[in-house]
Amino acid sequence: MPRQSDFPEARMSRWNPETIAFSLLLTLTFTLFLFAGGAMLEALGLKSLDWVEVARGKMQSDDPAIRLQGAKLLTTIDDSSLTTLHRSLLNDPSQAVRRAAIEGLRTRQAPHFLDFHLKALSDPVTSLRQLAVENLNHTGTAPWVGEALLKALSDYQPRVQTLALETAVRSYLPKSADRRFAEPLQFLATDPRPAVRSLAVKGLGLLRDPSAQPVLERLAGVDPDPEIREGAERALTQIARLTPNQHTQ
Repeated sequence: MPRQSDFPEARMSRWNPETIAFSLLLTLTFTLFLFAGGAMLEALGLKSLDWVEVARGKMQSDDPAIRLQGAKLLTTIDDSSLTTLHRSLLNDPSQAVRRAAIEGLRTRQAPHFLDFHLKALSDPVTSLRQLAVENLNHTGTAPWVGEALLKALSDYQPRVQTLALETAVRSYLPKSADRRFAEPLQFLATDPRPAVRSLAVKGLGLLRDPSAQPVLERLAGVDPDPEIREGAERALTQIARLTPNQHTQ
């Protein structure tokens, strides 16, 4: 039986010019990748992986473009020593920097960050206040989240207020019977905008607060929108199902 070594072309196939060229190309590509990666880390100041100091230095710069880099880097770092700097970014004169700082709050869910969220909800730019409300979709149902949403419900811009109402009704109130919402929801249930009245009525149904009965009865009887009348009736039914003990809680 002939052996593989008896065929010259078989012995040479592993070392033909194409194979050698391909091996050299792979080696060169890998070497360049390592070199470029190291150079990139060094250019970013991250070769030592001391991200906290890099972020601190960037956020204290006089150049808003560099502060913006620091604000974006901040979102990747969980270090309590940067808390004061994060607060300063929320007061930054650059709208882009404040936006990055507010985006960074999305992952800050501890109660001691409430003041930060409240500050973001007071930003003079409407779109940034909207972003601050959107952050609250990701922060759970702790009482401090309710406090932030209540602030947003009083916003003078209708779109911010409506977004806060949507967030409360769809994300917060289904899991938290926060009675602090009873009064503002009753007020919003009389809003001239049908979409706002509809959301407020749904929220009152979730809250099942007996104090809302007079408002809901009026809506069930006279609201021009049939869907709102039906929603008010459903909310009244939900309240009627409360036990005597639940009524007094």
